[in-house]
Amino acid sequence: MAKYLYRSKRLFKKITAPRKKGISWWRHVFTGLSAADGSPASLFVEYIAVNPSLSPDTVIRSSKIAEDAMQLTSLQPVTKKPERPSYLIMRAGLFGRDGVIFEAVLPSRGLRLTKSTNTLAFNDCILSDSMIMGIIEQSSVIYSLFSDAQHKDVFLWDITAQETVLLNVAIAHNKIKWKCSASKTPVQGNIQINEKTYSFTEPSFCYFDKLTSQGIPVYWFSIAGTHIVSKITNKRMDTSCFVVQGFSADKINIFLALEHIHLAFKPEQFFSRQANVSCVKNEENIHWIVSAQDKKYMLDIDIFCAAEEMKLRNYDSPDGNGIILSLLTGATGSGEIRLYKRLKKGLELIEHADVENALCEFGGEDTLDPEVHSVPPLPR
Repeated sequence: MAKYLYRSKRLFKKITAPRKKGISWWRHVFTGLSAADGSPASLFVEYIAVNPSLSPDTVIRSSKIAEDAMQLTSLQPVTKKPERPSYLIMRAGLFGRDGVIFEAVLPSRGLRLTKSTNTLAFNDCILSDSMIMGIIEQSSVIYSLFSDAQHKDVFLWDITAQETVLLNVAIAHNKIKWKCSASKTPVQGNIQINEKTYSFTEPSFCYFDKLTSQGIPVYWFSIAGTHIVSKITNKRMDTSCFVVQGFSADKINIFLALEHIHLAFKPEQFFSRQANVSCVKNEENIHWIVSAQDKKYMLDIDIFCAAEEMKLRNYDSPDGNGIILSLLTGATGSGEIRLYKRLKKGLELIEHADVENALCEFGGEDTLDPEVHSVPPLPR
């Protein structure tokens, strides 16, 4: 069952405590401008709590992640009994060809919820309904997916956004609860990566989502876009956005706010073969394809993202079963969206628009055994 809501006054109404046992994550994605040359950049900040009540004073990592390097260089099977992980992670990064991810792993004792001010603290980092701020310093694990060099740098963020968002949606799928807000709204503050500073235009793209679950999703398909330019009027559609999210290939939720048209395509509304999604790789790009229809409308979305601009991130299963969620993520996707209205004799094109700087993701369960895959493997 999916809920479709509009005109929330905050990016997210209420900050709630993470699951004591399970996984919870909060993520913000922003489009900022480089202070050096004014070029656009897609950046993200992410907070993750895995079984925080099991080991508040120590970090217990998944045996899957800890033993990846060993398995790649040895044919000997790992016989160690899997241990349930327990830790906090702060991640922050820059998408694109020169992208980098900063990561800090911490014991969960640094997690605090203050109900009176509606804030959640990850050690020195703060998350509230309208503000995020924090820093990942030199002592943290910092790496680039496009370079083997180890860096000792700093990622700092201080951002507020309190204006009306364009889209608030929520999905409950099995034991997974997912909520998101997408907006193009005034954002204040800046992000600093070493000597580089990124600020925000008025308005700016901001995307926030939260997931809580007893385990990790076995499948993940996601697109979010607010940078939309109409091919019909050649104007920016500043009050438009869309979100596509699915936790199984046959149950995809699609939400749109295209100027004055607000639509929701939900799994329970579809008959057989009336909603299809796919993610395929060609020589240079990864292609996200969405097609859906109901009795009144037809929708087509095509998004491309350069393979070299994608990031691969792993999320532990809280069960400690050696399984992870592998997500291929990019926030520089571009493509088109078409919306048609059904008539008695044919279709009427309502909107045809270009999409820029879209967040696009694909992934699913992954294991060390190449013969075991719950979903098709990530595009290679």
